[in-house]
Amino acid sequence: MSNLFNNLVRDLKRERKKAYMVSGLMAVMLLLWGRLILKEVPRTASASPAKTTASVKKTAKATAVSQVVSLRRPAVYLDLPATPARDLFVMDRSLYPQSSSDEPQVVPKSGAESADDTGVLEALTKSLRGLTLQTTVLGASPRAVINGKVVRPGEVVNGLTLSQVHPRYVVLEKDGRRLKLEM
Repeated sequence: MSNLFNNLVRDLKRERKKAYMVSGLMAVMLLLWGRLILKEVPRTASASPAKTTASVKKTAKATAVSQVVSLRRPAVYLDLPATPARDLFVMDRSLYPQSSSDEPQVVPKSGAESADDTGVLEALTKSLRGLTLQTTVLGASPRAVINGKVVRPGEVVNGLTLSQVHPRYVVLEKDGRRLKLEM
């Protein structure tokens, strides 16, 4: 036993920081332990009973129900419906208006259109129908997700160049024509 004690003293002399830390922790432990012994802390928790009164309330069916009501807080009674008025997990589409037409919009060039332009417009509209705008991201670096691909302004999708990103639509360009693709 004395050999163990001598080794401990020798180790503590070599490492003084650890010795101070151990002695400080032991002092705190003894202080807390002594405080528990001197205060005689009760072994079980107990609370004093609150002042209560019994009252009888009649419901709409004229049946008497006995209830205990606390004097500090008044009781609140609510008649809740058996089933909710709406399904909370179904999106209300009236809050998110859709575009007026499902057809993609092609903004024509200024001036009168010739027969050649009509064919070009039909080809552009046809290429635009294959595209689906899924979401737009605005900010310092705007982006759009078209057919699952993230596109930045200036990049090309199906031969159409993305020119502008707006909250619910994007503007694509080809051969000087502007096309509006909406969600």
